[in-house]
Amino acid sequence: MHFGVDLHYAMGASIISVIATSSGAAAAYLRTGLSNVRIGFFLVMATISGALTGALLMITWGGWVRGATARSMAEAVAEEAVVKHLAPICVVQFQQDPAKDQKLKALRDLSAYERGDYVKKQGWAKMPGEVEADGKVADECAKLITS
Repeated sequence: MHFGVDLHYAMGASIISVIATSSGAAAAYLRTGLSNVRIGFFLVMATISGALTGALLMITWGGWVRGATARSMAEAVAEEAVVKHLAPICVVQFQQDPAKDQKLKALRDLSAYERGDYVKKQGWAKMPGEVEADGKVADECAKLITS
């Protein structure tokens, strides 16, 4: 914030000022005959097509994304981070199991697809205070245990 004004408000006021100034000047130039309307229309069309082309390039190749896309990307990253932090707790709970050696052998005998369900059934992926274990935590835990 500069001078106590939010940046968004300052940008909006700037745009309005530029439009008002250029509109006033254009009206005065048209009255006195100092402007060429054909060139003006050509420049307006060139400006609009350039702006649209630039926006299209930024959306397709520049990495611009919609708000909903950015939100879903952020949620996926956050969920992955939570799983990465909870999986070691699951491993500790596995290590505290008195029958861990037999259960590890049984876990390794299962396919990679079934291992997460096995970890969930054993209760290792259930975090304190949770009603049910998370499947993604169980899958990551199974990877850590069997590696």
